[in-house]
Amino acid sequence: MRGNGHLITEQRKVDSFINIETGGAFRVEWHSGAPSASITIDENLMQYVEMEVRDKVLHVRTTRSVRPTHSIKLELTSNALEGASFSGASRLNAHQLSGTKFYLETTGASNVVLDGAVDELVANMTGASDLRAESLQTKMAELSVTGAGDARVAVSDTLKVSITGAGKVEYIGNPPHIEREITGAGSIRKREK
Repeated sequence: MRGNGHLITEQRKVDSFINIETGGAFRVEWHSGAPSASITIDENLMQYVEMEVRDKVLHVRTTRSVRPTHSIKLELTSNALEGASFSGASRLNAHQLSGTKFYLETTGASNVVLDGAVDELVANMTGASDLRAESLQTKMAELSVTGAGDARVAVSDTLKVSITGAGKVEYIGNPPHIEREITGAGSIRKREK
């Protein structure tokens, strides 16, 4: 169904969540705060956006094939965010992350920007995803890139990278421990700030 071009924003009540899972063309902005969610989409498509929290995971999907005039915008807040799983051409901006671990899984052409500080970042990227996490301070980063993914990270202690295909990983920092496993035309290199 095609969007009618009249964009509206709707607040949705959500339970507490620490993970986000979406599939499709969503643009997600996350900030720390009391649990809340708002959706911006064409008025005639709003009813097809479904959102529910199961086991602390916020699942967002469309219940039928929709063609919005703009990407579906989600503005989310929760007390903490520990992970995100995206398939399709989604975008995630997560601001001021904190905690022990952040786990990211992307499939397709997702675009992810992270900032803040976590002890450990684990990212599994398949397809042509793009991760910009040079403003996320980490002690340990573990990246698995399959396809033509592109990742930038900031790491102080341990960097583990596995690339299959033409993936590219750039890192900021001087981690004393670096493990790399590259199959194909992938590359890993240090980047100055």
